[in-house]
Amino acid sequence: MEKEILFGMGRIDRIRFLACSNILFAAMVAAALIVMTLAPETNSAYAGVAVGVAWLLVSLKFVAQRYHDVGASGLWSLMYLTPGQPFIFVLLALVPGSQGSNKFGDPNPDSSLLLKTIALAPLFLVAGLAVWFQTEFEINLG
Repeated sequence: MEKEILFGMGRIDRIRFLACSNILFAAMVAAALIVMTLAPETNSAYAGVAVGVAWLLVSLKFVAQRYHDVGASGLWSLMYLTPGQPFIFVLLALVPGSQGSNKFGDPNPDSSLLLKTIALAPLFLVAGLAVWFQTEFEINLG
């Protein structure tokens, strides 16, 4: 089943979609940092475009799989190329998939704790930073 998620065009549930998106974003940032560190004399605009195009192509695959999970055609993933992409991302992260099997396959098995942690890591990071900034601000005022 995991092989189908990574390489096939089956279904991907909300937790896996968020986890894959977070891992993909971290890989994109790491690739950009590696290119800028190892080859600072190269035109970083070209490297940025190359990393961005690679990120877009892989993310479109995950978006298509997420549409498959709700029973819609993967062609809807082309809407991800519009300026409304952040809104579409939030919708895909919030809308539950179909409960049973659909024409794109069976639902994913339950997510592990590690997968849930990776999916919610940005939320934990933002919450932790908010608490840290709040305590720093109070300490500096007092």
